[in-house]
Amino acid sequence: MTAIKVLEEYINTFNYLIKGEPVYDLLNDRTIYTFCKENDLLFARARLKVTINSTQVEIFEVDHDDNTLTVLGDTANFKEILLPKPFFIHGTPYAVNKKLDLMKNSHSYPIIYLMEIVEENIPQLDSAFSTIPKFRIFFLDEANFKDFDTEQLYSSTVLPQRIFCEEFYERTRRSKLFGLATNIKIVAYAKFGEYFNDKGVLNSIFNKNLSGVELKIDLPIRKNSSCC
Repeated sequence: MTAIKVLEEYINTFNYLIKGEPVYDLLNDRTIYTFCKENDLLFARARLKVTINSTQVEIFEVDHDDNTLTVLGDTANFKEILLPKPFFIHGTPYAVNKKLDLMKNSHSYPIIYLMEIVEENIPQLDSAFSTIPKFRIFFLDEANFKDFDTEQLYSSTVLPQRIFCEEFYERTRRSKLFGLATNIKIVAYAKFGEYFNDKGVLNSIFNKNLSGVELKIDLPIRKNSSCC
């Protein structure tokens, strides 16, 4: 199995169910969920469609200072919130851009983008690891470039994806599938893929307006391990 396939199958095992303590605000007809810590929110953000008690609702507001999430209406009888499963995609920027153009449904976001080409270090034959790939993994979501400044993009989109990225790393660290990761770096992108050409014209790698973070990581994959 290739390193890319191992990573994809591992990501597919993730559970995106979060639990908070709900309180119904009768005056404003909204339910406020409080979480123990910020990372419990994963990539929750305003306007993200989630599922509560088999019903799809839209998050009204997320407050990372208070670790709270708010939805409209009374859902206080239900502590569990199911976030949408991120769409995993891999390939070169050109190939991925074409795929993203076909994703007309906004429910396809956020995405986990694995950039190719993936360089791999091959250990000695007696090593416990089959390969040590150098992954560049991007945690990205739709962003409002038109109305938001850089600070707003960081708070609304980059921060939730940073939290998700950190949770991803923690899960890999606990997994028996992988060894000790090295060369770990996180890079934030308020406007992912934008660059100036030699004539000073602003261009973008992707046609979509995306914000998020990149995780650079050398992740040893164990031989004959199950995805756990």
